Amino acid sequence: MNGDRAELESILDQELALHRELLAIARLRHIMLRQGRVGALYALRTAEASRVSTLRRLGAARAHLAGRSDAGERREVTPRIAATIRRIGAVERANRALLVRHVVRTRRTGDGVAVWAAS
Repeated sequence: MNGDRAELESILDQELALHRELLAIARLRHIMLRQGRVGALYALRTAEASRVSTLRRLGAARAHLAGRSDAGERREVTPRIAATIRRIGAVERANRALLVRHVVRTRRTGDGVAVWAAS
């Protein structure tokens, strides 16, 4: 059981690190949107997708381990992950608002950037 506990803690630490990286990506996206650099957002999508796929893999491993271990072994990492996810949500809501404003502006000027928002 001690090995399971160490592995579960390792997975939770990796998840927390990945969520923090996703928060950094969301903040970078926010800065790029504020600067009007919508074209540069495509590069962030691949970085984000790789982290999300890693998170899914870790989530499956955590679910497998959680079935075999105590619920108390999840320690204090889970609340920190939840707080980080809430911060990501707040930044993404701000990003959507900026993107909507940018798309409305570009539709008025005839630029073709509105296609990115629909995808």
